[in-house]
Amino acid sequence: MEAVRHDSQEELATLRAMVAEQAQKLSAQEIALLRFAAKVSEEACKVMMEVSRPGVSEASVYADTVREIHRWGCDLRYPFFSLQSGKDNIGWGVPRWSLRAEPPRILEAGD
Repeated sequence: MEAVRHDSQEELATLRAMVAEQAQKLSAQEIALLRFAAKVSEEACKVMMEVSRPGVSEASVYADTVREIHRWGCDLRYPFFSLQSGKDNIGWGVPRWSLRAEPPRILEAGD
């Protein structure tokens, strides 16, 4: 296990060095934009955590989270917003109900 942890620390250090090198190539305006995007993403995640609870539909979680993104004056790009819930769901991408003739899934305990 120690070897795995060591490798992970090495990989993290390498990643940090790569990000630092790339950041030196960005303008102050680009860095500010990335920080703003990170802030909006963090706020959207907070909303998602606040509204996600058993008995709430995926559609409600999706709507509230997207509303928060739009509230900051931002928009979504494909694949828009990946939302798949449930222990038996191994999917990734836009909610199934947005593409299929099925109702939004209702969140359950443990999702």
